Amino acid sequence: MSFLDYGAGSATTYEAIKTHLPDLHVTYRGLDIIPKNTEWCLKTFPNGDFRVNTEIHKICEPDQSWDVVYSRHVVDHMRSFEEAMDEHKRVATKYVIVVLWVPFATTDEHQIKNIVDQGKVYENEYTNSYSRKLVMDYLSDPAWKLIELTEDVGAEVKGHDIVIVLERA
Repeated sequence: MSFLDYGAGSATTYEAIKTHLPDLHVTYRGLDIIPKNTEWCLKTFPNGDFRVNTEIHKICEPDQSWDVVYSRHVVDHMRSFEEAMDEHKRVATKYVIVVLWVPFATTDEHQIKNIVDQGKVYENEYTNSYSRKLVMDYLSDPAWKLIELTEDVGAEVKGHDIVIVLERA
């Protein structure tokens, strides 16, 4: 199985795969837009495949090149929910797994703060407003089957996650 971790951050997904699924043959690649994250991952896990994703709103991988495309708290920071999800689906051959962060708020809409990397702020590149209705409408794509939509994951903190799993139809 090939697994693309879009937004690898501190390689927690890589570490989980290697620790908890040691007998599973997984071709893993971790992408991140922040070079210092990638440098840290390569230093900490020298056998891992970690790369800088050079474009902010595009996954720098060929069409349908990975069995699974996974991201956690990445789509939240993209320009638009639909564009971000389209990128995941473009690169995936079988599955897309996305974890969205939903802070507790009084409305269905929210905005995620800009990412700051050692003083560099990614201005206007990391805010994404979406509503539950927009997410549900988007997931009705006949080319993809919704396998799982789990809400309120981790609701003991100041928000919760939504886990979306799509399978190519």
